Amino acid sequence: MANKIQLRRGTKAQLAALGPLAAGEPVYTTDTKELIIGNGTGANTPLVSATSADITYYVRTDGNDNNTGLANTAAGSFKTISKAISMIPVVVNHKVLINIGAGTYAEAVIISGISGSGEITVTGSTVVDFTRQITNIVNIRACSCAVNLRYIAVTTTISRAFEILNSAAVALNGVTVNGVNTTDGFGIIVENTDVTMANCVIGNKQNAVYSNWGALVYAVDCSGSGNVIGYQAGAGGRIQVSGTTIPATTPTAVVQGGFITSGSQGTVNPWGDNTTTQRSHVLARISSDQALSVNTFTKVAFDYTWWDHLNEYSAVNRRFTAKKYGVYLVTVGLQTANALADGSVLVLSVYKNGARYRDIGSAIRSGSPGVIFSQGAVTMEIGAGEYLEIWAWTDSASAAAYGNPDSVICHFSVTQIA
Repeated sequence: MANKIQLRRGTKAQLAALGPLAAGEPVYTTDTKELIIGNGTGANTPLVSATSADITYYVRTDGNDNNTGLANTAAGSFKTISKAISMIPVVVNHKVLINIGAGTYAEAVIISGISGSGEITVTGSTVVDFTRQITNIVNIRACSCAVNLRYIAVTTTISRAFEILNSAAVALNGVTVNGVNTTDGFGIIVENTDVTMANCVIGNKQNAVYSNWGALVYAVDCSGSGNVIGYQAGAGGRIQVSGTTIPATTPTAVVQGGFITSGSQGTVNPWGDNTTTQRSHVLARISSDQALSVNTFTKVAFDYTWWDHLNEYSAVNRRFTAKKYGVYLVTVGLQTANALADGSVLVLSVYKNGARYRDIGSAIRSGSPGVIFSQGAVTMEIGAGEYLEIWAWTDSASAAAYGNPDSVICHFSVTQIA
């Protein structure tokens, strides 16, 4: 016959009225959902606690951690965010709100190991600003309940401002990070967690946002300045960027199977058809005949733009300037407007940042006088801010590039392929 184990149970007040529990005696509180082990003196040990209703705690710089934290006054609020977090039961099945008053909080904020079907919200201002500053790390780890951080700022000299690890779902709304310099580590690093971030401002970090180890980050309408890398994904981490993006020297970077997409339409695959307008693609032509200098390179006047998805081509300067790092396919075709003598040469070259970089095509006139047509294609690795132009060389003193109206013959195109 199976043994039956019974626990003493009742509300916390009812059990307290019975006096101290015997050492090792277990009880369960039906109102606060706590499992408690007695020690014979009344200083009982709660093993598992859970919320029984929504809770709001207040934190102010003029508060005191010996207060209850239940009133938004100096006599009622806590002084530290850590104290408020320590009051949260390990099981949250309701809404827990921590309301932070204006001021600077020189402490690490750690939310760890909390489970349940409810949510924890730490909120500061109602707008993006620096009125609620934390000068140390904000760490969220191993939480299966939802965690929300709203309108708080982290100004820290340590390498990681927000560190979010091995949790279920975290939402960042209007949070701000201001690093000391661009070698200052990570603004937000996420591992094995789904994170939504909206209207966040990240500045002066080596990596503004880093999604790692299978994390999924959805970033919408975020901004900042002074970052080296805007968004980086690695080890299976994914980032979806929508709306305004965080500016950086290198806007995006992927390593070890990371994956980044952008735009509001989403993607079918890394180069799905519905991402076409978010990728670099330009096509330009020559609008009128252009004389070519003899025995020297001349920049070809591709001065009419047919296509330019991301506004990267200048018809005035006749150049393509990349907005983001990537691998690009460059194609060009050029025909002379006039007949050239037997043996005349036409060479095409891609200039990168104003210097000859890759010869892309050459042609020699053979036989009776006639036009020369040269064309070619090359793939190139281009960084953000670098620019490309097409230059032509000929040994004919009378050569001119043909200005065609339809880009069928003379054309210059650049397309990002990776």
